[in-house]
Amino acid sequence: MFLISNTLNRVSTLWLLGIFENNYLKIAILTNIIFMLSLGFGRILSLFLDGTPIFVYIFGTFAELFLGFYGV
Repeated sequence: MFLISNTLNRVSTLWLLGIFENNYLKIAILTNIIFMLSLGFGRILSLFLDGTPIFVYIFGTFAELFLGFYGV
């Protein structure tokens, strides 16, 4: 569990650096695209395996996919 939280802290720090430093902007956008698309596709897989969830969950799935594809 520590490894996952440590990785998320490093990625979020990278995203903050991307906001303030132009040198980190491209890699911050790339990691954000990968992160959002992986969340969205994971939720789609869950939708097929577990069935239809509540509306908020479906809305979150489309929002994550939209943000991921918007970055592309």
